[in-house]
Amino acid sequence: MKNNDFEPAKIISRPDSKESQQANNEVSPNSTDLEPVLAGPANAEPEIGDPSYEGIFDRFTGKDKSAVVWSSPYDMFQNGVFNNLYKSTVDEVAKNIKGIIIVTIFHAYLLIGYYLLAVYFDNDESQAFSKNPYKDTSINDLAKRDDIPFTRQKLTDCIKAAAVDMELNKQGHHFEHLNYEHLLQIARLKKQEQRFEKAQMVNERKLTANELKTLINNILGKTASQDKQIGRALIRQLREFVRMASDEDVQAFLADKERSAALDHTEIAQLLDFSGKFRETLVDSEEMLKQLEINLRQNFVEKQPQKALESGKVLQVPEV
Repeated sequence: MKNNDFEPAKIISRPDSKESQQANNEVSPNSTDLEPVLAGPANAEPEIGDPSYEGIFDRFTGKDKSAVVWSSPYDMFQNGVFNNLYKSTVDEVAKNIKGIIIVTIFHAYLLIGYYLLAVYFDNDESQAFSKNPYKDTSINDLAKRDDIPFTRQKLTDCIKAAAVDMELNKQGHHFEHLNYEHLLQIARLKKQEQRFEKAQMVNERKLTANELKTLINNILGKTASQDKQIGRALIRQLREFVRMASDEDVQAFLADKERSAALDHTEIAQLLDFSGKFRETLVDSEEMLKQLEINLRQNFVEKQPQKALESGKVLQVPEV
């Protein structure tokens, strides 16, 4: 397969003109045939939520497990997936081809997610919803590899979507309308009962992924304001800790037994207790802060265009 003959990423992204598509067909000599396929959904997302694709999803994922796209093509043929297609129009054929690509990529994402759940969480999807679930994994190292065409965020998205799918199916629920993007949106909800409730609602109402995203954005609106409060509290506390840790007088107090003797018995007991608890949390705190820094750098880059427009300046990601 030649890269410039068939690139799913460009097919799905609906180029404005044949000329723009040809111009975009310039590829790196180091690229592989898999790269446009795996990178495709990033460009495809605006179209994937298009409700006009729902019929294609129904046909090529099948209403029963025997007709799903990851069956062999002959099994799909036997189960009627390709019935009533003779002499379809060019527009219908083009749309169906795009649909096959999207469905296949969705399945690939879920398959990767299930694989990573097995590797990092021993097939226990509940761990993927725990606090700081990726601290003991090597997902960062995996994403940095040149032969892996995924960002860390995409790998964690695959895990989250697979975790929701596994959770629902283990409970005996198979919601045939849900696709990868639905599952990824549902994964944003922290409580299991919320995830089930929204999955059931999506299936009953046949909501698109974009409609579900809007719904969950509204649900999490209050959480956003709470998160801002938490973030500002962290700024204050970390600023004060850095100030105290670098203060020579504080350092002398920590090192000198006579100086800490100025405290009364109750204060000594409290300081001893909190010091011990703080040391116990240091390892976990360090990992959580490392993860926070990764998240903040990504958020910084994503918000940079908006800030640059407001200030007319190009911002640099803070170095540590």
